[in-house]
Amino acid sequence: MPVRLGDFDTYYKVGGAGEALVLLHPGLADSRAFERSVPGLAERSPLFRPDRREHGRTPDVDGAITYAGMADDTIAFREQVVGGPAPLVGHDAGMPHSQGAELALLLLGGFHSMVDVVVDELDRRGHPGVRPVHEFALRAIDGGADTASELGRRLDVSKQAAAKTIAALQRLGYVERAPDRATRGASGSASRPAATR
Repeated sequence: MPVRLGDFDTYYKVGGAGEALVLLHPGLADSRAFERSVPGLAERSPLFRPDRREHGRTPDVDGAITYAGMADDTIAFREQVVGGPAPLVGHDAGMPHSQGAELALLLLGGFHSMVDVVVDELDRRGHPGVRPVHEFALRAIDGGADTASELGRRLDVSKQAAAKTIAALQRLGYVERAPDRATRGASGSASRPAATR
């Protein structure tokens, strides 16, 4: 089915259930490059498979195909079709330089650059030491993950890693640590002071 992205229609297929994945095909191919993988992947994830510009059923456009243009197309596709952030899977088809795999890496690099800018801005505004993992942890704590064990489960990390994150947030003043009644203070629990929510 087509969707209008900018000044051209992008053809895509979607199917499956669970957490969305966007599959980026290699150059000289189209979304059908993933046909053999779709049955297994679609059991766990809705798969969004766009035909990138000038590939498959997506028409040719004026001008050169650039990574910047493909990145813009992919971001627009995720926002308009997928509805937000979703993991990208690039496919190289054994080629030494694959557009699908390189595009996924380019977008990852762009994300890291944006995170660095946000971290620098938070530091400038008086929040030194804040890292992206801290936001995920604070959201989980706000959602009821009030022990290191529960925070570890929610973040898919070890209890020890979760305890280190809680300790860092405590040092930064974003959480308070209270003794855990069940373990008589051995591990403690985290809660956010009302002023930092």
